[in-house]
Amino acid sequence: MPNKFKELMRESAASEAQALAAAKEKKSSLKAPETKEPVKKEPKEEKPPKEKAEKKKNLGGRPKNADRGLACRKQYTLTLEEDTYQTFLNMAREEKLSFAKFMEKAAFEYIENNK
Repeated sequence: MPNKFKELMRESAASEAQALAAAKEKKSSLKAPETKEPVKKEPKEEKPPKEKAEKKKNLGGRPKNADRGLACRKQYTLTLEEDTYQTFLNMAREEKLSFAKFMEKAAFEYIENNK
C-alpha cells in the first residue's frame, strides 16, 4: 500500500508539472513582442527668467570690521605679576574702563608724555 501511495503522488506531481509547462508555453506564445514608440515631446514656450532682487545670503556670525569700514584691531598677550595686575585692574575699574581699554589709554599717555 505505501508503494501505491508513492506512485499516485509521483503521477500527480508529473501531471501537474506538465500542466504548468503547457500553461507557460501558451502564455509565451500568446504574448506578441511589444514595440514602444518613442514619445515625442512638444517644445514648450520659453518664458523669460523672472528677475529676483539680489539678496545677500546671511552667513551668520558677527560682521567683520573691514566689512563695516572699521580698522582691524590686533590682540596681544601681556604677562603680569598678580599684584601688578590687581593694581591695574582696580585703577581701570575706578575709571570705569575695561582692563584692555585702560592699558591702551596708559600706553598712549606714556607715548604723548615721553615725546
